[in-house]
Amino acid sequence: MATFNWSAPRVVLSSASFDIADQLVGPFNPVVQQTAEGYRMWMNLAFKDGTVEIWHGTSDDGLHYGQLRKAFGPEIFGGRKLRVGSPALLREGDCYRIWFYVFDGRHRRIYTGRSRDGLGVEAVELSIDVGACPPYDNRYTYNPFVLRDRRDGRLRMWRTGWEKWDTSEEVAKGLRPSRHRVIHCWSADGVNWQDHRMVIDMGAEGQHDVLASRLPGNVIQFADGTFELWYSGSYRDEEQDCAVWCIMHALSEDGLNWHSFSMEIPPGFEGGRDAIQSYSPFAIRQQGKVKLWYGGRNKQHQWCILYTEALT
Repeated sequence: MATFNWSAPRVVLSSASFDIADQLVGPFNPVVQQTAEGYRMWMNLAFKDGTVEIWHGTSDDGLHYGQLRKAFGPEIFGGRKLRVGSPALLREGDCYRIWFYVFDGRHRRIYTGRSRDGLGVEAVELSIDVGACPPYDNRYTYNPFVLRDRRDGRLRMWRTGWEKWDTSEEVAKGLRPSRHRVIHCWSADGVNWQDHRMVIDMGAEGQHDVLASRLPGNVIQFADGTFELWYSGSYRDEEQDCAVWCIMHALSEDGLNWHSFSMEIPPGFEGGRDAIQSYSPFAIRQQGKVKLWYGGRNKQHQWCILYTEALT
């Protein structure tokens, strides 16, 4: 079970935080950076019409966010795409490298671009197409997280792959597994990626990820070069009679072979706000604490972003 002793979670962003609340399903998939001025958060903002955009906010304390504004969305493709989300940002020099997924109504693919301030993107190009790691991503490849390995300088990506398959037998049993797995690859330039391999299968933890193991989430590399991964697992909750999502944690010496799996945040940890999904974690380690932001989804399918922390 849980490795950390978490504080009571609190909501930091919901649909009510935005001036366009009546148009929204809500925010989720937080990506957080701490700067000298405070905190910056990028997030997915889901709309009732089915579109998803990437939005941005700032905070002095990581809990209270203002200056909420759109960073970018489907308009960068002339509006032909339905959803643009789950950014991974890497600050190098005077600009950001950004990776994000694009959904065109059938497939999700990973694109990359550059940004001066993280509030727009230019020089956009396809980075990873579906089928790069068959069969695990033959329908979707999305939700990337990227870091530069401190040991050899390579860019490394962990992402989600979704395998399309015949679901009739599982649906008949009420299981609805989603065939999401975590895939790893590396790159010298951030555009061309090599050595695609599945590194976390469904059921790696054994109980809370039997239906799916999925990013978005993030990877932290420690000073000794080892890694920890924050991601989401899915399993069937008999009491709620549906598939639910929880937040998972794992460790690795090389970023490929993972162990010490634990379920950290269950569905319903906050109560109603995350009753169905505790999802899309983003963790920062700071001054003896793990600070964790995550997406919560309630039974009415509305999203919000919550925060909890634990001493280490």
